Amino acid sequence: MAYFYYNANPKGIRTGDCVIRAISYFLGTSWGHTLHSMVDWGEEHGLALFHYRSFYNLYLKDKGYKKKPVPVKGWTVNDFCEKHAEYDKVYMLQCPRHVTIVFHKTVIDTWDCSHLEVSGYWEQ
Repeated sequence: MAYFYYNANPKGIRTGDCVIRAISYFLGTSWGHTLHSMVDWGEEHGLALFHYRSFYNLYLKDKGYKKKPVPVKGWTVNDFCEKHAEYDKVYMLQCPRHVTIVFHKTVIDTWDCSHLEVSGYWEQ
């Protein structure tokens, strides 16, 4: 497993926006576009807290992505990379209080969160 520093936040902020950073990478859109899209979607659905799991789960479901359960309960991000991830697929992993990206079996984030436990994921 490898780690690659990636921060799409235009102001370089490294905390508090992992949902926007991860979804923007996962969907291939800019940080700003993702933020505005999520705000607009939330307004349509009467939801405001896009960092809540219930919000981004529904947001991604509405975009056609189904959340999958982690293959083995207790797996860390590192375990997921080594034992499950396919090299050419993009994964968005849900962890406790964090969301991250795995691509080319590499964690793509502002910090190495490979020790976190994975609770579910989406794939492209």
